[in-house]
Amino acid sequence: MNKFDYVFSLAYERTGYMKDADGVNLTPTYSPAKMDNYNGMLKVGYNINKDQRIEASYIGYASKSDLNLGLKTGKYGITPTIGEGVGKNLETTPQGTPRNHNFRINYDNQNLFGGTTSLNFNAYMQDFRTVYGYSDTFSGGGQSNVISKKYGVRFNFDTQLWSAKDSQGEIMYGMDILNDQTVQKLEDGRYWTPDMNMTNLAPFVLVKIDLLKKLTIKGGLRYENMRVKVGDFNTLSTIKSDGTFTKSIFVTGGDLKYNALVANLGVRYNIESFINLFGSFSQSYSINELGRILRTSTEGTIQNLETKPIIVNNYEFGATGQISKWINYEITSYVSTSKLGASFVQSADRALTIQRSPEIVYGVEGFLHFMPAKWINFGGSYSWMEGITSIKDDGDYSAKINNSRISAPKVLAYLQVKPIPSLSLGADMIHAFEQDRFQTNAKTGMFAYGEGYVPDYTVFNFKASFEVNRNWRVSAGVENVFNRMYQPAIAWWSARDSEFVNSLGRRGTLMLEYKF
Repeated sequence: MNKFDYVFSLAYERTGYMKDADGVNLTPTYSPAKMDNYNGMLKVGYNINKDQRIEASYIGYASKSDLNLGLKTGKYGITPTIGEGVGKNLETTPQGTPRNHNFRINYDNQNLFGGTTSLNFNAYMQDFRTVYGYSDTFSGGGQSNVISKKYGVRFNFDTQLWSAKDSQGEIMYGMDILNDQTVQKLEDGRYWTPDMNMTNLAPFVLVKIDLLKKLTIKGGLRYENMRVKVGDFNTLSTIKSDGTFTKSIFVTGGDLKYNALVANLGVRYNIESFINLFGSFSQSYSINELGRILRTSTEGTIQNLETKPIIVNNYEFGATGQISKWINYEITSYVSTSKLGASFVQSADRALTIQRSPEIVYGVEGFLHFMPAKWINFGGSYSWMEGITSIKDDGDYSAKINNSRISAPKVLAYLQVKPIPSLSLGADMIHAFEQDRFQTNAKTGMFAYGEGYVPDYTVFNFKASFEVNRNWRVSAGVENVFNRMYQPAIAWWSARDSEFVNSLGRRGTLMLEYKF
């Protein structure tokens, strides 16, 4: 066994202009066009002995755009928003991600306490900054950026409870510790969200039991203990639908505390190779909409805002199996419920607000895979979902969650062949069905935000890779092979002129890789 091992890679990518199927420049808003992308990775490992290993890694990414393209706003459903002319040249910093540093140290010990327990210890740090383009939606204009630093530690013990011929039991336990410092503000110093410093301590335990090599039962608990320190700030004055701007208010910060005990339980029964049934219940806990809620504050103090976390109960049931040596499948149905969801909706003046109300999301997914020979495999999947909410929290779930969170049904099909071991060729097809769940406003004839009609579309892609030798590989790909003119789903469901944009036309990529 080698004591030391390492992996090192470097990559550079330069993107050109992003154009639709007719060769027209796409909108420069959030555009990755004319961007230099750099990324690198270094991983070093050391095997202390046959049971212990320590590993350190770094992954870095940076990007910088020199796109200087003007914006011509279109008309929803009629004329797309495009890039045209020269930009306003008001950016103080080029768009992109100036830095994204990720460090990790991992330690494994497979032989603790007489060989019945293993330990995994993981410490990590992330430091990133992303800069967006200039926007007139802020009073006086501005350019936003996100700055975030995360520090985390996770230690996990795995103890064998018993091991018999027809049954085994183990328990996994440990703790996650995370500190996340995040802020979003304009380049001129104005805050869009306040400084937020979140610390989370989350001990957990999971028990797994295998019986008769057919039945697997898993159950666990996790205790979330969050503290968020929120700084004082002034809300940004942003544009409304009538062209006027909202009033900026001062918001006094403070401390927010969240605690929750969440659980999960899963059962899998292997009846035969052609059918295995599984079901699970799990709970998720998040405060990921906190920044959006704070930046649209209408109250003067943090304590008066509706910032309660989202606890989601997830129920899943399905089946998987191997029909023959070369056919396998999986079917899954799910239901997710929450007493306090969070969706963007449009108020009477067409301003965006966050709606927090009980909700139910449910759906089904199916997957089928064929591999008649080692050199060829193909298959496909289907997904469908729906979501309903009780806006007044009165038990009436007749209202639908809008299309910003409920996507249209999709079919994915793929084909991959390897005529020789070093050459791989693949093609895939995505078909998104139409989505017609809402009606226009009877007076204005317009869709509300998130409720726009979405037409169907079909797109084909191609990819290939060739292993020249153990060090060199050449890869190529073509997106939208048939140069289909269409708009992405968000262009339709958002029902906003500025977001009605075309998708990329035919686009090719070529990549040369060298492995050290």
